[in-house]
Amino acid sequence: MSSVLLACADSGKSREMMQAAMAAQPEDKKILEFFMYTCPHCRAVEPTIASWQAKQSVLFQQGIYAFEQIPAVFSASWQSDSKIGEKEAAIFYTLRRMGFEHQMRLRVFAAIQDKSLDASDADSIARFLQKEGIPAAEFGTTFKSTEVKADVNRAESLTRQYGIYSVPAFILFNRAIILPQEYADNQAVEAALLGKVKEFYTKNAGKPAAF
Repeated sequence: MSSVLLACADSGKSREMMQAAMAAQPEDKKILEFFMYTCPHCRAVEPTIASWQAKQSVLFQQGIYAFEQIPAVFSASWQSDSKIGEKEAAIFYTLRRMGFEHQMRLRVFAAIQDKSLDASDADSIARFLQKEGIPAAEFGTTFKSTEVKADVNRAESLTRQYGIYSVPAFILFNRAIILPQEYADNQAVEAALLGKVKEFYTKNAGKPAAF
């Protein structure tokens, strides 16, 4: 099951699986996005995420809500001999622990999707990052650390817990799902994100959202 197939999977099946998984979760104040570096749809929605967060920034800056991007990791039992997305997740968490994830995000997407950088080859990734000014030795050590391994295991657990079948996928407050592939364009995706967050805030704060 490739990441492209995952991104283009039947959104109806994806929604059904996630709805069932969410039903067992308590409502919370988190917004999660499951993604993969190899997924073109995930890359395409990145500007939408930035625009949406900027428009509702007060909610995140004040700690009212939290947004977390999670690299999807699909267990070996999911029609594969290995865990799909495991190496990508390790790259993501390594860069995050080194403090470079945000600045490198779009460059990693581009290198993997446009320049055929092999996300499963840690040495190739390290060489690419070194050219971008990221210390290769530190990357290699962090990549193999127990902390990153724990991060990846958590990502796999959350992918399974939420019944993620395709990416990108947004889980809002354990009560709403937004699958970008169901929308006509990124503008519609942003409108859906803005609307759902405003609706949730208004309902729980008991007053109209001031944004």
